[in-house]
Amino acid sequence: TTRLTKVVDGAYAVHANASSCAEPILTYHECFEAARKVFTHVVSVSNASGADARRPVGCSAALRPWSASVSVFFNEMASPPTACSVAHQCVCPVAPKPFGQATGALRYHPTSQPADVGRGFA
Repeated sequence: TTRLTKVVDGAYAVHANASSCAEPILTYHECFEAARKVFTHVVSVSNASGADARRPVGCSAALRPWSASVSVFFNEMASPPTACSVAHQCVCPVAPKPFGQATGALRYHPTSQPADVGRGFA
């Protein structure tokens, strides 16, 4: 269902001058949540995912300071690797926990259906 997304606890950083993230973000859910945590100063965030050889693998962001907005893209391509850049900054986890040791929550997103009530985290 699209009404539930996984929110992984963790810290994230943006890298413009690196070949790639040491440990890339593996899902678009985590990518979009990580960008929300990193870019707290922007007014508008747009999210997209797909396969684009011109962008870094995993999670990247194009900051538009003149409009206080950021375009976040989760690249599903595994190769060829495109380096992080000022135009496409990589959003990377900082000290990620080993598999099976991460913590987090499920976020519920209500829809417009009349029977759909409630909100929050589980």
